[in-house]
Amino acid sequence: MQKLSLVGANIDKSGSPGFHNHLAKIKGIDLNYSLSPVDSGDKDDFVAQINALKGSQHRGVNVTYPFKECALMVSDKLDPSVERTLAANTLLFTEQGTLAYNTDYTGFIKAYKNKFSSQPPGKVVLFGTGGVGKAIAFALGELGAKEIALYDINDERASALASELKQAGFKGIALSKPSLEQYVMQAEGLVNCTPIGHYKTPGCVIDTTWLGAQKWAFDAVYTPLNTTFMAAAETAGLQILSGFELFFYQAIDAYELFNNTKLDNDTINAYRQTCYFRQIAQH
Repeated sequence: MQKLSLVGANIDKSGSPGFHNHLAKIKGIDLNYSLSPVDSGDKDDFVAQINALKGSQHRGVNVTYPFKECALMVSDKLDPSVERTLAANTLLFTEQGTLAYNTDYTGFIKAYKNKFSSQPPGKVVLFGTGGVGKAIAFALGELGAKEIALYDINDERASALASELKQAGFKGIALSKPSLEQYVMQAEGLVNCTPIGHYKTPGCVIDTTWLGAQKWAFDAVYTPLNTTFMAAAETAGLQILSGFELFFYQAIDAYELFNNTKLDNDTINAYRQTCYFRQIAQH
């Protein structure tokens, strides 16, 4: 039996075990995907958990908040997606060592294109510059965003990511709180990469009175499926890209890595519908 796990904090409502176990069953693969919580948020506890999973013959793990940047500490070889974002959400344990990938990066690009086709992101304000924020910021650059304006409660972290984006040839700028409203009102896209809106950290990342002039919005949070931010953005007339879409496409990419396979589009599209309705039923 192939063993996989999700490692992170506040993961008890994650859809990852259901996604991987159900798809593996459909494809005839003997697989057990489980949760390995590290609710302390401590880096040393994370490293200890990874080492324990390696010792228990795991094939690999997915890594979620708040450890996507820490994942590089336990990795031996970095995929280009990780070298670019300096964060990883998928670790593959092999005889050659631990291989690190960022399927948030690849998954967001696929989710965006599936929803918006060739529509460019335009000017985007992105909230939260941690692991998933980094991945999506670089993905937005790859998608042709005109400007990626970053806001984080940690000013230094936002400034560092803005510099990294510039070095990669993208227009990244760090925002201060006084300038936030102006940039939001002028943006075409709004992106939440903070935990705000999660069932354990409820709320909305933005003053909802600022919504309406933008074209589209995305929330990385998918538990609950319809966050306060997503509901407010949709009410204001914005096109919505939910966290479920990122969850689904990053999980497809991770599944292919774990199982050394490539799924055809018919399988992916059919399973997307199955996953969506399963997610609704759980929430």
